[in-house]
Amino acid sequence: MYCYHLYTNPGLEDLVEAEAQRLLADSGLETEPSPPGLAGVTVLRTALPPEEFRSAPFRMIYQAVRMLKSGRVDGMEHLAEEEALGRIVDLAELTDFPGLGPASSIAVRCRRRGNQTFRSPALERAMGAHLVRRYTCPVNLTAPDVTVRIDITDARVDMGILATPAEMDRRYHWVYRPRVTLSPVTAQALLQIARMDAHRCGAILDPFCGSGTIPIEAASTAAPSPPLFAGDVNPEAIAGTRINLHANNLQNQVVTRCSDATDPRRFRGAWGDRGITTILCNPPYGVRLGRKIDFHRFYRGFLLGAAQVLPPGGRLVMMSSRRRGALNNVLATMGEWRIIHVRIVETGGVFPGIFLLERC
Repeated sequence: MYCYHLYTNPGLEDLVEAEAQRLLADSGLETEPSPPGLAGVTVLRTALPPEEFRSAPFRMIYQAVRMLKSGRVDGMEHLAEEEALGRIVDLAELTDFPGLGPASSIAVRCRRRGNQTFRSPALERAMGAHLVRRYTCPVNLTAPDVTVRIDITDARVDMGILATPAEMDRRYHWVYRPRVTLSPVTAQALLQIARMDAHRCGAILDPFCGSGTIPIEAASTAAPSPPLFAGDVNPEAIAGTRINLHANNLQNQVVTRCSDATDPRRFRGAWGDRGITTILCNPPYGVRLGRKIDFHRFYRGFLLGAAQVLPPGGRLVMMSSRRRGALNNVLATMGEWRIIHVRIVETGGVFPGIFLLERC
């Protein structure tokens, strides 16, 4: 059995496990809870070898690592840098790294959590020097044949080899890309949450489309693709979404329109006749532009309009961060919505909630 660590946003581990069950059900699959301190990691044991695992079409992970060794360096936070690095290299000395040799270039990548006396680049250099001496392999930091991954979590040391393309979330070509852009992994999570309890999404709308991540992800993964619609009050965002759709050859699969999702009358006028059954969105929730918003008025206007667009049983999946209390207060005063599910995730150091609501 091979052991893989699958990396996603903390809070989405169960969706990764469900995706693995769908994709690898015939490979003797076993999953384990995240090890202590390794939030966002799903541990997978399977008979599937790395060359076959690499081609599995995961969409809920950023990358996967074939784990080779786990160990500990107790008291690491008190060790001098040179001694701490030496003990980690000693663990590597006891580990076989398959695929390394004179014909295979390498790069070493490190991720640290906790208190250590060294920085990640220092460990990458020390480990790289050890592997070059041991396997006489060349170094290629931009396009290596093999990427060695070292995870340090407090005193825990996990060593492995990257088993997937380096950044699986970079699966689209972006021409228009604002500073704050939703990850395709998070967009896929919204899709999966909408489908909880075998719900059929039907026509999908993102009324805060930004750069178009949600409609692009939906158009790329749903088979057959349902009718897809994207709107935004900002004309620049609509123009940018159209450019990104065209750059990914999806321009014929999504209908775009400039519309104000916080004005119930305009929202209904823009989308009320489209047969929409599912709304997925990442509204401004307190980062940069969001700080200027009256959140109580914002959420009430949006939820009133969405209730007029969706039929009974329709679903709304939305993200909300700094003003979750305002959203909960608005929902408590409205009879149009039922809360089915709420979870907190981490994305870029922010902890938004993902709300799954059903139209009553």
